[in-house]
Amino acid sequence: MIVRWGLDELAPLLHELGSASPLLVTSARFAELDLPVAARFSGVRRHSPLDTVSAATAAAAGADGVVGLGGGSAIDTAKAVSAATSLPLVAVPTTYSGSEWTFYFGMRDEVRGLKTGGSGAHTAAVVYEPRLTLELPVGCAATAAEVGGACAAATTVDALVPGAVAEGRRAIWELGQLELRDPDDRPFLRQGIFIP
Repeated sequence: MIVRWGLDELAPLLHELGSASPLLVTSARFAELDLPVAARFSGVRRHSPLDTVSAATAAAAGADGVVGLGGGSAIDTAKAVSAATSLPLVAVPTTYSGSEWTFYFGMRDEVRGLKTGGSGAHTAAVVYEPRLTLELPVGCAATAAEVGGACAAATTVDALVPGAVAEGRRAIWELGQLELRDPDDRPFLRQGIFIP
């Protein structure tokens, strides 16, 4: 898996992957973002409903790659498109769920009221752009940060240092609050928490 930092790396990465006409899969929030894509599908909906995935897959006709940008639903929708079309996927996550690292995806069958999913996404790369996370609603950013912090720490650290997960979540929350209170000061970006 290729990992790059910053949206400025997206165009060279797509070139490296041989993708000259990728489809952007995203929500209305990021629909107008200036990106090196040939087509856009901005109809991503929460929980990746099957009809949304079908529409995004149809929009991929003529594309030679997929750029999934957004939270879990955008990434899952893009992964489903990648699996259905065998197109390479570049994930640009805006939340901290970690779904960009998996090849499986969740979807929702709204007619039957069931969750479903699949696997087989052809994720070739991940581009992290922390600045895209700065405009997330407070509740979304805080919840995502807690999940990310817990996932990152829970596998090993808490067994060695009881309470480490709770402390990690608290630290991430506090850093997020600093950012949310003063958008012109980027303490956690400068500290290298998201940008190495």
